[in-house]
Amino acid sequence: MSGTLRGFPESDPLETLKASRMTTDNISASSSGTVGHVPATETIPILDFGSQYTQLIARRVRELGAFSLLVAPDTDLETIKRLNPRGIILSGGPSSVGTSDAPRCDPAILELGV
Repeated sequence: MSGTLRGFPESDPLETLKASRMTTDNISASSSGTVGHVPATETIPILDFGSQYTQLIARRVRELGAFSLLVAPDTDLETIKRLNPRGIILSGGPSSVGTSDAPRCDPAILELGV
């Protein structure tokens, strides 16, 4: 795995997902298995290209009941697939797209159909 979770340099996003579900889904899910309008089992990875709003976006996604986690843009396609994402958010700013050395993600991630 080339990408890492922000703040967890050597962690596996799938293991983080499993650990989080064990601690938060049972607490925050209603009896119908949903929080807000989103089933508590949905995962939304956020590819962090350096936006100042990434943490806010992650919090808002969690408030809607989905599990979100920040991943580096160079996270490989197989790691993203293992998360079984319901959607993917790309979060960046003007400096993350306007230069030749800007971070890039695997283009196949954009073709996952989520």
